[in-house]
Amino acid sequence: MRCRTRRRRTSRTRPRTPEQNTEEEADFSHNMAEDHKGRPQFIVKGGLSLSVEWYWYDWEKGEPVIYRRPSVRKDLPIDKWTEVDRKNKELQKGLISSMLNQVRPQPSWSNYGYMMISEGFSGLQVWGGKNMNLLYVIPEKVTAYAVSPREQYIVIRTEKDISIMNFRTARKIQTLGNLDVSSEDLWPILRFSADDSLVAVCKPGIPSDFNNTDKPFAGKMSIFHSETMTLIQGTRGAPRSHTFEIPGLYKAEWNPQQGTQIAYVSARGENGGWFLVISNITVDKDNIAVEEILFQRIFATAQRLDILWHPAGTYLAVKATVREKRKGNDLTPSVRTEYALYNIGRDVAAFQMIVKDNYSASRFAWQPGGDLFAVILEETRGAIGTAALGENQLLQIYAVKDRKKLKMLAEFTTSATHLFWAPKGKNLVAVSFQKSLVTFININEFEHAKEVNKLKGVNLTDGQWDPTGRFFATWVSSLRETTMAPHYRIFDLNGMEVFMKESKPFSHFAWRPLPPTLLTTEEVNNVSSPQSAKQLLADYDTQMKELANLEKEKEEKKRHDQEQAYIKKMNDLARKMREQNLDEKRRDLRASSQWARYWDNRLKDLPEEQQYIDEDVFEERVIYRKAKN
Repeated sequence: MRCRTRRRRTSRTRPRTPEQNTEEEADFSHNMAEDHKGRPQFIVKGGLSLSVEWYWYDWEKGEPVIYRRPSVRKDLPIDKWTEVDRKNKELQKGLISSMLNQVRPQPSWSNYGYMMISEGFSGLQVWGGKNMNLLYVIPEKVTAYAVSPREQYIVIRTEKDISIMNFRTARKIQTLGNLDVSSEDLWPILRFSADDSLVAVCKPGIPSDFNNTDKPFAGKMSIFHSETMTLIQGTRGAPRSHTFEIPGLYKAEWNPQQGTQIAYVSARGENGGWFLVISNITVDKDNIAVEEILFQRIFATAQRLDILWHPAGTYLAVKATVREKRKGNDLTPSVRTEYALYNIGRDVAAFQMIVKDNYSASRFAWQPGGDLFAVILEETRGAIGTAALGENQLLQIYAVKDRKKLKMLAEFTTSATHLFWAPKGKNLVAVSFQKSLVTFININEFEHAKEVNKLKGVNLTDGQWDPTGRFFATWVSSLRETTMAPHYRIFDLNGMEVFMKESKPFSHFAWRPLPPTLLTTEEVNNVSSPQSAKQLLADYDTQMKELANLEKEKEEKKRHDQEQAYIKKMNDLARKMREQNLDEKRRDLRASSQWARYWDNRLKDLPEEQQYIDEDVFEERVIYRKAKN
């Protein structure tokens, strides 16, 4: 007798990536972008269950509507987003999860809202698709990560090294060694161009405690092809270890929209000031980087330079920290901040924001979709560092005209410390976290700025606009050292509270981002033009009239159908009465009833004059009408 044995082979497999997953959804659908009602989405994390709830905000009803909530069995994808919190029975502080060097609680949305990133027991988890299924896990102890502007790549920092991966396929492209992963000030070490085609790695040419009297050393900028992380040479004879060598290099930032345009600043040292360069980087067919310098300037009196691109890439703000001597007998040097502004077009137009005497520019914020910016001026008095942010301050709002002219739209006294521009429209929120003040400012089409609502006693530790610019959310996080009750609130763009909910404990609130528009620049300009606005209003009125007519037709049809149904029912009853001779039967039944016989006999017994009922009929006539006056 022959025996056949069956061997069972077991293997451990890693979670499937989108490339391997051909049966399930891997198209990174965005149901918020597909929603015909245009309802914003957000998540909140907290509560006794330490879980995440996912909401639509129904602007027609004026309240959030639950989209997905945790399950009892804790087996849904949304349940896995907080598995570490539930295991440890407390809210986790989170990770550095963006280009900003700031720890943020998890989970968090990707840049366009296609995916969700969370902490898990097995590593960093990435979720996506209509059902937000698990796409893959990065099985490393991640201390920081950042997603590229176009969501094509993700930079992962661990305790040992930094690596770059394809964000959609989980394929590790390269691990970068010989980088300082312990210094928080250097994050993010990798910076992507606007189209994700190039990535720059900067090794500064100055130490963190640099003094302008010191002599800087050679900083190195290495530029790679993002897809393969192949180093691009600066010149044919240059070393293969880097692309450009820049003395005193401090920081470089790509233009967020304009291809491979970059701006970088460097220190000249030995009291020589600082240096700004704006240039275009192109790569020829021989893999040689060619730098076309568009603009350069020396800030001779600057102690430090920082750069802030406009979100649309049309402007660049350069923050210069300047040390100057005071006038008169006061020999104590003062430190003030000023901003140099540049319009990036066919050429670079430079202009300066004039700061009032005895004031220094502090917070600065660009309007994301326009030519406005806001700045907070703090009063400078006494020695260095004695000016306190939040006291005796001014909030100024400017508009840029003809590329390099500034027009001040408004100036308010304020205690605000932070500025939040709406992603769309001309609405600004100025916030003072310490004093619990929230001010809503609107700029109309005539460029008149007005404080539409000034709220006091609004406890908050964070704030965020929704991507449509219609709602502003504030919340108090239990992760901050505060005695305020944890909760979150939602305001409309005029500062009217539309929703408030307490949650103890509470981690964070996060609106879901929207992907970029599929319209071309020409189509966007056509839609935003005054003629298009008038046409849209006319089309809207026409559509509303058509809808009203449709509703009227529906009501008339409904009434007509009900009337016809009633007539048919009555006709059917009449036909049935005729077919069954119900009238004759009714007359016979009446005639043969006991009461009919009783009244017939009673009438016969009455005298003839009492058998009839008399009715008196009166007629009133107006003979003539006489006027009283």
